[in-house]
Amino acid sequence: MEGVASVLLYLAIALAVLLFFGPIIVLISIIGNVHFGPIQIDLRQHNIWLRVLIGILGLGIWLSVYIPLILLATRFAPSQNANEFPTPINIQTSPPIPENTSGDISTPSIEQWVRSNLIVDENFNDKKADNWIIKLGNVEIVEILENGQSNYVLQLEAGLTELVLPENISDYAVETRIMQVSGNEGLGTVQIRMMPQNPGQCNQAYKTYIDVTQDWLSLVEDDPIKCDENRETGLFGARKFDLSMKTWYLLRIEAKGSNIRVYLDNILQISDQDDKLKSNIIALTTCCSVHRFYFDDVKVWELH
Repeated sequence: MEGVASVLLYLAIALAVLLFFGPIIVLISIIGNVHFGPIQIDLRQHNIWLRVLIGILGLGIWLSVYIPLILLATRFAPSQNANEFPTPINIQTSPPIPENTSGDISTPSIEQWVRSNLIVDENFNDKKADNWIIKLGNVEIVEILENGQSNYVLQLEAGLTELVLPENISDYAVETRIMQVSGNEGLGTVQIRMMPQNPGQCNQAYKTYIDVTQDWLSLVEDDPIKCDENRETGLFGARKFDLSMKTWYLLRIEAKGSNIRVYLDNILQISDQDDKLKSNIIALTTCCSVHRFYFDDVKVWELH
């Protein structure tokens, strides 16, 4: 390696000398009389063609060094062609969804689903969570002030509470108001088609959640074996939003046949397909680190 470095150093010095002396030779041929201290070069006594030949020689020496350097610089310079850069990874795997500014499911390019038979309408104002079963963590009904009025909400801290819908219902929509009020991390989640949990396994369900601290809205499927999100063969879609702490959001997830949709504040955001799960169990859950979420105005409709 040292021998190669020495050769490269000598080559660089030689190129620098040639690059420097080429223009000087051209200058001497033009002026014809140059003094460099004790060195005096006088070409005025010689034939004009000799001076021209010396000038061409100097120009050739300079171009023989300069042109290769320009070509090398162009060869290794960063390209400005955007097609040569790696394509940014887009974690949104769902197809593009037209923006719906009307605040309702009226986008003409998608099939319209009819909501009927309001199965659940829970606002917790009676200080009860009727038929909800606490499975994990801290789940309780608390009183808060909202717009100067007393209101009761369901508070979850690393909690999970589930509700069993009437039998033979698998096409339905679950909607809730959701707000994170504290914590540096945390996911506020609505789960649908949640399968009965087998011993030694985790939950399996379709779920949507908001991640306020990282500004994500996601649609995923839980893997009961890995106890993690199944992003390889299951549902997976996500979108970036500017989410805020202590702000209510209206979150809705719908399932009809193999189609799953997620709405945020009544606007369709994520859509995907999967038909493995057909359960009538839903759940509200939060996870990860220390946090606190509020849920309110939980509604469930059957879809046709």
